[in-house]
Order: sequence, then C-alpha cells, then structure tokens
Amino acid sequence: MRKNKLEILCIGLMLSAFTNPIRAFNTKSIEIEQAGFTGLVVDEQGRAITGAKVSLYEIIYDEVNYTYYPKLLGESQTGTTGTFSFKDTKTNDSYRNGCIIAEKEGFSLSWASWNTRKGYTDFKIVLGRPVTLVGTVVDENDKPIPDAAVNIYLMVMGEEKNAQWLPSHLASKLFKTRTDIDGKFTFTGLPAWAKAEFVVAKTGRAKINTYKNSTPLNFTVGQKDIKLLMPVEARIEGVVVEKETGKPVSGVRLIVKEELNRWAQDPFHSRDDGT
Repeated sequence: MRKNKLEILCIGLMLSAFTNPIRAFNTKSIEIEQAGFTGLVVDEQGRAITGAKVSLYEIIYDEVNYTYYPKLLGESQTGTTGTFSFKDTKTNDSYRNGCIIAEKEGFSLSWASWNTRKGYTDFKIVLGRPVTLVGTVVDENDKPIPDAAVNIYLMVMGEEKNAQWLPSHLASKLFKTRTDIDGKFTFTGLPAWAKAEFVVAKTGRAKINTYKNSTPLNFTVGQKDIKLLMPVEARIEGVVVEKETGKPVSGVRLIVKEELNRWAQDPFHSRDDGT
C-alpha cells in the first residue's frame, strides 16, 4: 500500500512539472527583475535641489523605419533630500540604454546617460547656472537665412569614460528653434560644461549636420559667434522598376545615406509611378 502511494506521488510531481514548467524548474532565462534607477540632483556646490523635474527616457530602435526614437518611461520630482527613483520591470537579458533628464527653473537642464549593459543604477546630476548658445545661419553669399529650423543634434558633458551623452534622438526633441529675420538662433538653459552639434533644415536649402563622427564636439555652450553655412539643395531623382519588364514599382522603401553611414533624411517610399 505504501509503495502505491509513493508511485502516485511521483506521477503527481511529473504532471506538475509538465503543466507548470516555470514553477517546476524556475529557469533563470525567464526571471523578471525590478530594474531600479535612483539618484540625486544637486547644485554646483553639492547642495540638494528640491522640486526638480526628473524624466526617464529609453532609446527605442524602430525596425520598420531603421531609426531610433526616445520613449518617456516616467517622470518624477526630487524630494527634500534631492533624491529621485524609478522602477521598471524588464527581463534579465534585455539590453537597454537611455537618459535621465533633470531640470528646474533658474538652473540649467542636465542629464545622465544610462546603460543596463554597464549596470548603472545610481546617478548624480548637477544643475548649474543656465547658459546660452547663439549662432547665425547664412547662405553661400553670407546673407542670413530666416525661418530655418535649427535643432541641437547631439550634446555631451565630460570626456571619454566619464562622458554623459544626450543622444541625437533626444537632443533634437528637447532643443529646437527657428532663425529670426537676421538668421539668428538662440538656445537657452544649457549647462556651461557641455558641447554640441546642430542640424539645420529649410525648404530649398540643403539640410546640414555639423557632426563629423568625432570627438570633441565642435561647439561649446556659451559661444555667441557660431556661423552655419546652408547651401542651395541638391536633388536626386529616379524611378524604381522591375528588372525584367521595366514596369514601375511603388511602395519601395528608400534611404539616402551620407558618407559617415548616417541617414541624410528619413526613409521614404516610391510613388505609384515608381518615382
């Protein structure tokens, strides 16, 4: 009788394992962890800043359009001790990266870049005095170009291993303006210890990107004499056809890439007539 009970118990354990493998084997690859991001916001003297707005962004890859975009994961405010925290549920093996942005009126905006591969969880973000970055957009005859869209393409604080990058997808979202009638543009509220690059666009003019895939970056926050040349646009025109029949093909995704292996513009599709 005891033997029969033991056999029944063994069968029950086997059935439980097959019907609930997660509970039975608890494999590490399917564990879920709480990924925490905590930190401190202080001024240049190291004093805690209360009531600073803190935003957590993740940089997401869009496989359809072959591009990246920032996704806001959460917002918070620092307490009386200047601290903040975020929690996010992700799988152990997921690789992620992004930025934590801190800002408060009267101070410069500042940030810390994060990367789950490096295991960063605790951050110290310093808000200093707000500084401006000023420049002018001109044509090939050195005449000002009004109403041009100017975005900060990229920003960085610090050097090499300690560098804190504000990636292009996020910098362009946070810092954008247009030139005035004199071709002048101004960005305010920037940290004094940062460097930047720009993207400038206007209909009929070539879209320019000042970043040359190298460090240090070209422009230092606080500069007021920046001059960006925007030439007349060049055009590439063509048609997509079937190889065998020469029949136009619509809906084909096309991407123009620059020499530095970056997109010159957003992906687009051939029209109904293949152009």
